[in-house]
Amino acid sequence: MTITAKSSLFGFLMLFGSLLQAQTNPQKSGATVRPTPAQSADQAEMKADLEMENELKLTPQQKEQFKKINQEYKEEGKAARAEKKEDRQKMQDERRKAHKAILTPEQARQYDEMATKRQAKRADKKDGKRADKKSQKPAKKRAGKAAPTDASGE
Repeated sequence: MTITAKSSLFGFLMLFGSLLQAQTNPQKSGATVRPTPAQSADQAEMKADLEMENELKLTPQQKEQFKKINQEYKEEGKAARAEKKEDRQKMQDERRKAHKAILTPEQARQYDEMATKRQAKRADKKDGKRADKKSQKPAKKRAGKAAPTDASGE
């Protein structure tokens, strides 16, 4: 079997598998099921890999090497993002300590209360955004076009 035939067969099996999954996982009445960002990224990566395989006519050994390289860089990227998050958190903690060092005990207590309220507010706002994203599709914005002010479009 040639490489293009194998690739075509693989594509067909992927399509058939997704159709079969859709059949076995019926959607709730009228609800649209969207892939998570991670699933979308994985699907995009698979599509890009198939394009590479087909256009570059990669050997099976090259395909495996490509997959291995992709996996290594994916893990490195994940680690780098985690490290950046840790660094940001460390800087925020240091800033808070510096702030509190110049405050009176009463001001420090108020500072802590304010920080706790701010964190709760951010969490609520974040949860609200998640709920909004799930419940409605965001409206597309058109550059340079103003929204109509009344039903007549004027």
